[in-house]
Amino acid sequence: MACLLATIGATADGTPVKLAVTCPQAAGTPTGGQVQWAFSVTKIPPNSPAGVISVYTHGHGNWAQGRGAGTICEQYYGTDRDVVVLAVSGKSKLSPHITRMGLLGVGLRLGFTVSASDEQTCPTGTAGTMAFFASYYSLHRDTAELRFATACAAHDVAFTGGSLRLLIGENGHQVNNVP
Repeated sequence: MACLLATIGATADGTPVKLAVTCPQAAGTPTGGQVQWAFSVTKIPPNSPAGVISVYTHGHGNWAQGRGAGTICEQYYGTDRDVVVLAVSGKSKLSPHITRMGLLGVGLRLGFTVSASDEQTCPTGTAGTMAFFASYYSLHRDTAELRFATACAAHDVAFTGGSLRLLIGENGHQVNNVP
């Protein structure tokens, strides 16, 4: 996975200036694997720093034989812009035909590590999980929960409602079984 990192420089006294990290992907349609996943949401989470006017979180990837892959980006906009890039890899769990919030759907839990960050309190290498639930049929009450280890816990967030766009599909179809 490639991330764009550029050193802005240092102050006259040698104090380093934070890195500028750019999300390496645009929102798009996932490919590959047995099951594909994608999501996007624009919202201001309740724990956002002062001055944040918008947070755009998006990602896509795939799942095959108990392993997830992909990229997730969390971009904060406001008086200061921070980006955290997450590399999805390793063991993951697909759970078709589960019930949440009284609705039948599919769940997907993915592990990730921070692969790039210009947020000083969220260093690269920090682990976490992304958990999705996509309800079946016409009534959608989907959820996405991003949970980090202690170093990045300020970035923990849960999304639900109309601002969340979520897809978990098996080649464009509903996931009814673990392939």
